[in-house]
Amino acid sequence: MTKRTKTNPALQTMWGKADNTRLETTIADREATIEELKTQLEQLKSAPDLASGVQRYSVDAFVPLRLREGLTQPRKHFDPTKMTKLKASIAKVGVQEPLLVRPSPDGKKLEIISGERRWISSKELNLADIPAIPRELSDEDALEIAIVANLIREDLNIVEETDSIVALISLRTKVERQFVPSLLTKIRNQRARYESSDEDIIEFLNNSDDYSRIISIESISKIDEILKGFGITLDSFVSNRLSAINKMPEFLLGAVRNGRIDFTKADLIRKSKLAGPVQEDLLEEVADQGFSKTTLAERIKEIREEFTANGDASEGSGPDDISKQIEAIKKLSSKRLLKRIKGNPKLNRKLQKIQKDIRGILDELEAIAE
Repeated sequence: MTKRTKTNPALQTMWGKADNTRLETTIADREATIEELKTQLEQLKSAPDLASGVQRYSVDAFVPLRLREGLTQPRKHFDPTKMTKLKASIAKVGVQEPLLVRPSPDGKKLEIISGERRWISSKELNLADIPAIPRELSDEDALEIAIVANLIREDLNIVEETDSIVALISLRTKVERQFVPSLLTKIRNQRARYESSDEDIIEFLNNSDDYSRIISIESISKIDEILKGFGITLDSFVSNRLSAINKMPEFLLGAVRNGRIDFTKADLIRKSKLAGPVQEDLLEEVADQGFSKTTLAERIKEIREEFTANGDASEGSGPDDISKQIEAIKKLSSKRLLKRIKGNPKLNRKLQKIQKDIRGILDELEAIAE
């Protein structure tokens, strides 16, 4: 049975009045800074007494956040170990931090914007009700808050965190998510190589890409503001995050996203330049045996020595094979093949990945040439 209590005044200050009017806080305004939102969420997280003054709802009243096509939630994996710890904490002291939710379109359920782990743990513990703060929010506002809330918790892996930041930049700049990494790389390269001003960068983008109706000085300022809010520079984000992730095979990225391996270890496997199947076997070893980075580095050295002793190539395809692959890729430019590929979603996704990899190679070659 649902239990209702008076809303705590401190929460009214942070999240607006306790009715169903649109959220008038910093995040819904779209002009708020990330720092302001971080402060609010951190206050909510660090004040256990706030939950005692918040309206409570039946555990069965909630569902995960449901967004329209094209928008996806930032978190896709819940670490089992952390879930166990959270469940033990809730069993001992209850849900101390209220969920942030919004009514579903039909008004029958409450969609969870922030707090899905708390809800799952509460269900498994058979709790009757939990505290929550309902607000009317658009898909974009709900997703933006979900992304920032996840980033603030600082328990995302690097791939999830990078995906979330890219998604946040996409929402703020109106650039399609798939094009954000390329855009950030271009802006960073113009700054690093030519010391270009933001005005010069806009002119460069307008002359070289179809960003003329989207990217502005304000867009670039928003990008810098978002990254600064999380203590990251554009140069560092591109060099240490996007570049490494772009070069990492999908099987390694998937393992990082699923919590099977730490990003730094996955990157060590990638940098080993061992053949793909060997890297996959090595990933399984690391996941099963929990290698430290030092142990992994020693294992990579052992494998290389084994290949050397057996006269096997560990670097993958040789120059002749690469030339043949390039010739094969050229054939994909025929209108007949392109039509067939675009009509097949699976093949189309693979072609897009090839195009992305080629763009990455060309960008790196251009950087070397400079």
